Amino acid sequence: MFSSVNKESTSSKVSFKGINVTTLKTIVDHLYTDEIPAKDNLSLDLLLAADMLNVSSLVKATANHLLTTLNPDNVIDILLVVNGLQSDQVKLLQDRALKFILNNKIDCEKHEDWKTLIKLRPDILDCIGAQE
Repeated sequence: MFSSVNKESTSSKVSFKGINVTTLKTIVDHLYTDEIPAKDNLSLDLLLAADMLNVSSLVKATANHLLTTLNPDNVIDILLVVNGLQSDQVKLLQDRALKFILNNKIDCEKHEDWKTLIKLRPDILDCIGAQE
């Protein structure tokens, strides 16, 4: 990003589209201190931003935390956000989220975002069916 001839290498400003200030501060703090943020700060936003910026230690810590917090209110958002991310820990999170849905299908189907999930990720039904 900074070594090639592009806007970022010649400007005093760098834009991180899609990353809010709080999330970026958390990532920068981690890069300087190598400390994992408090669990309250390990969010889907942080997972997505850490993956985008290739901060694997934060991707792993955030995915591990999210594994412990799966519930009918967040599992659909998790599946929508992690779609396309490639780290092993994120794949594990996606697999566990699918298993959670399988084991809690009635509660998950009642969630307001269920139809959105099925519309955006029709493969989910195949995955759930394959695990039954």
